[in-house]
Amino acid sequence: MVLPSDILFHKNYVVIHKNGKYVKRIINYDKINEQLIIKSGIFAGEKIVRNPDETALKIK
Repeated sequence: MVLPSDILFHKNYVVIHKNGKYVKRIINYDKINEQLIIKSGIFAGEKIVRNPDETALKIK
């Protein structure tokens, strides 16, 4: 899976919107230019929050 690097938050995790809640997820990836080659941590069909705002970041 290849995704843009602006999905990253704090260099090692992403924010997923799942069942009406925001969830932090640690991912493993390789970075090539401005793209991430996802090795693990994100599954097909999950909704990734791009450039999460302060509301989304108030999560556990």
